Amino acid sequence: METKDTLSSCSDSEEQEIQQLQKQAKILKENSLNKLNALQTTTQHLSSSNHLMYYKFRDAFHRLFEADERTFRSVLSRNMQNLERQLNKETLHAKDSNSDLRVIKVQFDKFIHSKVLEPSNYNSYDLETRRDFKEYTHMEAQTFKETIIQNMNSIEQCIIERASHEQKLQNGLKRLNERKLQIQECTVQNALDASSGDNDCSRIVSDNGNVQGLESQSNTSGKQ
Repeated sequence: METKDTLSSCSDSEEQEIQQLQKQAKILKENSLNKLNALQTTTQHLSSSNHLMYYKFRDAFHRLFEADERTFRSVLSRNMQNLERQLNKETLHAKDSNSDLRVIKVQFDKFIHSKVLEPSNYNSYDLETRRDFKEYTHMEAQTFKETIIQNMNSIEQCIIERASHEQKLQNGLKRLNERKLQIQECTVQNALDASSGDNDCSRIVSDNGNVQGLESQSNTSGKQ
């Protein structure tokens, strides 16, 4: 059976481990928010101040995304905010975060798979569409596509890492709480042993922390 000193030593070690895990959790959280910020920075190219090119860009956007540009950006902004709220939580809910990220991926799906972007496509209308996109956003449509994919994959990886780390942290907290309960039980047991002064009454501490007394009957003489 482990002594109180041994249990305390283990508890101190586990507390240090928890502190390290909590520090790492903050780093992972910050990293995931940075990746989201990178995605937001990329999508800001869709909001250029080049007003002279806007109408050409609007038509190019409609061909590439098969959506209205203003509506798309409005919905995207709301979806980004939803994902940011998830990533900003101290305790990450991986299922909800992945769900919000998936919604953003679906928004870009038609653009990512647009035949207009195929490098082998030299159709004059498609070339003009890609040119108008670049002149307005100051970014090649293909480069924009690759960057968006990279940003979303990075966020997804961050969610996976945070979820795995969160599980380690929860397991560590569970072990620490169990160790503290053992120390408490050991302290109670020692106090009971010291107060009994003999072996006439032995006591044990149950698994749930309640103290139970087992009174031993001794054969005494005298009183009948």
